[in-house]
Amino acid sequence: MKKTFVRLSAIATIGLVMASCNNEEANNKAIEADNAAVQTLVDEKNAALDAEVAAACDAKVAAAAQAVVDSIAANAKPVKAAAKPKAKPVAAKPAPAKPEPPKTSNTNRPGTNESVVPATNTSRPGANETVKPATNKSRPGAN
Repeated sequence: MKKTFVRLSAIATIGLVMASCNNEEANNKAIEADNAAVQTLVDEKNAALDAEVAAACDAKVAAAAQAVVDSIAANAKPVKAAAKPKAKPVAAKPAPAKPEPPKTSNTNRPGTNESVVPATNTSRPGANETVKPATNKSRPGAN
């Protein structure tokens, strides 16, 4: 009986050890939950540090700006009260005159405003003379 009891307790112990070590799903879920909690804590700390740095920076900027204002105020001369200038009445301005279109001297062709005679070709003598074109008399009815 003693041997049977020892065998059963050994099998139970091995089974208990195997069952407790084989919880990968539960372990993974616990690790993910722990990681999420750590990430939220890190985010909160970062936000708190950012707010603290921004407040310190704003305080330094305000102090520097106040120092500049104080130095300007110390160097400024007091201004005498000057009489206010009277506003002059504003006269109505006439409307600008519309420009007149240029008069055209060439009315035969619309869109031309030039009355200049086109340049002639003076580099070749006889180029501006009108000559009858040569006719081909050897072929009747050609011209």
